[in-house]
Amino acid sequence: MRLFFYLIIGLLLYTIGCVSQFPREETIETEDTSACDLIKEQDRKDHCYRNIALRSNDSSICDIIQTQVEKDICYRWIGAWTGNLSICDKIVGENDKNHCYGAIGRLLNNLSFCEGLNDPLLKDSCILGVASVRNDVSLCERINNSKYNQSKRDSCFRSNAVSKNDPALCENIIFIETRDTCFRDIGNALNDPSLCARIETKYQYNDDDCYKHIAIELSDPSLCSKIRKQGYMDQCNLAIARKINDSVLCGKIEHNITKSRCYMALAYALGEPALCGWIEDLSSRDNCYFEIADLSCEPKLCEEVSNTYEKSQCILNTRG
Repeated sequence: MRLFFYLIIGLLLYTIGCVSQFPREETIETEDTSACDLIKEQDRKDHCYRNIALRSNDSSICDIIQTQVEKDICYRWIGAWTGNLSICDKIVGENDKNHCYGAIGRLLNNLSFCEGLNDPLLKDSCILGVASVRNDVSLCERINNSKYNQSKRDSCFRSNAVSKNDPALCENIIFIETRDTCFRDIGNALNDPSLCARIETKYQYNDDDCYKHIAIELSDPSLCSKIRKQGYMDQCNLAIARKINDSVLCGKIEHNITKSRCYMALAYALGEPALCGWIEDLSSRDNCYFEIADLSCEPKLCEEVSNTYEKSQCILNTRG
């Protein structure tokens, strides 16, 4: 458990480390705050105090932090790790306080504890934490179904649906965007394109992501044609063409650079220089012939290179 704590703290310090005029080691490798006391800039000083508080698991150091956001983060991590509600209660920001209670719910895995909380928002955060640990979708129903709290309830249904790969549970989600990501993630997990068709928010391209992932996994180019955004469709055909070595799919790509990449990749993979001839961009075509000639030691292929200098270099390379 102690190792897990240091892994969490290490990730946090990597992301938002203590920045000061002192070397990082002086403030992180010690539990003494005297080095922080010497820092003049308040935000850097607060960073330093917070890092030492997290390292020493000492919430009293959080108390001396002046910036409220930094103080809340400090209380949130220590409260969540220790399971100490009194530390969570010191948090002013609602989001950090909710996360703190949710983490304690996961830590204690005690539904009775959650039900005993008086604040409805904190109670729901706690229940969400327990539901995620138990993977129990019935607990999602206990989360208050108000418009201000719907995201927690939706998050509960989504996490359970995805963990169980059960798309029926996605139907309980109210927010369309969350419901769509639920269908997308399960569709990807099951390689079921029918779930992509149930995605409603087309403007976010969740459906395109869904079809693209499944098409590549199944090596099924017919699914690429269901993609609306041309760039996604091109990437889909390119990936499958390279996967199954099918140059016909390169011809379905609209973007010239992507199409060139496709023909070039297959020309190399299959050892078929004729595929270089399908590349429209002259420089890319020359490069394709040059590389295959060099790899196969075939100087005759250098004659297909249009650039005079590149052709001479190609001949030198293949004859050397």
